Amino acid sequence: MKLLRMVSSLIVVASACSQAFSLTYNIKPVALSEGYSIAGGHITTDGTLGLLGESNILDYRVEVDGSFPFVFHTANNDGAARITGIVEASPTSISVPMYVDQRNRLSFLAEELSFPGCYFCNESLGYSQSFIPFPGNTISAIRFQMVQPPDFGLNLFVSVQHVGDSLIPIVVAFIPEPTTCTLAVAALCLAMGVGHNARRVSRQTQIENVR
Repeated sequence: MKLLRMVSSLIVVASACSQAFSLTYNIKPVALSEGYSIAGGHITTDGTLGLLGESNILDYRVEVDGSFPFVFHTANNDGAARITGIVEASPTSISVPMYVDQRNRLSFLAEELSFPGCYFCNESLGYSQSFIPFPGNTISAIRFQMVQPPDFGLNLFVSVQHVGDSLIPIVVAFIPEPTTCTLAVAALCLAMGVGHNARRVSRQTQIENVR
């Protein structure tokens, strides 16, 4: 009976975790062109699996290294995470899939009023995949862009990595960090195992005493 109650508790905790706890994914570092690279960071969602909407992204931080290093995060001026088309989340990754005649994109936007070497710049970082059946073009790219208004000299900095023309999704994040929920489930499982072993030892001791 006790074991049944513990199993029931485990089911309740696991169910609550799947609905109420966030997932934090680590950004996958990747080299871009023109000496730029994505150094790391994180994306935190509300735990939704499958199709992601912009409201499912709770927090993010993406670090870009290069001649003009930049960090995308929720505190940027006009900072936002944008989804065009389809972006999917699994328990271990966030990916931008490839579908026929559709452009899918996950992007991070910012507008910094004062930035060394670039004033009133608009910054964007996008992971995108698109496929046009005629003439059969596939485009897989990660693009970092900084644009300054014409009144300030029209400085344009673009760094692009073409991932290729295959249908393999761009995996933008991976390996969720352990959450409180995960630790709670693990602790409950451990307690179940310890309790079960303790009861076995107790029963064995009673049998030996009777003998």
